[in-house]
Amino acid sequence: AGLEANLEIGRLASLVSELKGRIELADLKVERLTLVGQYSAAYRIPADLAGQIYDAALAEGLHPSLGFQLVKVESGFQRTARSSRSAMGLTQVRLATAREIEPTLTERDLMNADTNLRIGFRVLRRMLRRSGNDLELALNIYNLGPTGAAMARADTTGGAAPGGSAYANKVMGGMKKRAVVRPTS
Repeated sequence: AGLEANLEIGRLASLVSELKGRIELADLKVERLTLVGQYSAAYRIPADLAGQIYDAALAEGLHPSLGFQLVKVESGFQRTARSSRSAMGLTQVRLATAREIEPTLTERDLMNADTNLRIGFRVLRRMLRRSGNDLELALNIYNLGPTGAAMARADTTGGAAPGGSAYANKVMGGMKKRAVVRPTS
């Protein structure tokens, strides 16, 4: 009877452990849905788009607030946005820049929202690493390109270069204004 009791205790312990894991997973899913809903409401965008931006930002190591604000500033959340400088999609990435990340990308690939978000956020993450995590500098490089950002920094007139710090301030200011905070347990 002792062996059977020990086996039953082991089985129950295993079941309890499995159920705890399922509850933790369910809690994470609820937290994600809550945060996606908050971003969706804060930016007045559809929940599916908010979910795509949220997931892509986290997957690329960016805070979701940065991802949302970058997309807002770059494309106004328009999936098919195109600039006069050949930048496209939600994150307004040029095909040549995207091909530095994935050489076989096509324009059609880059117009896919998930691909565009992944590539755009990965480009920004690289800029952050290269700038020593200086967000303002990384955003200026993202916006102006490395040469344009260097020229803006070298500008000795004291005025901001077109699209320079004003761009970074727009992204960073919006992040603070619309930041969504994880619920406390």
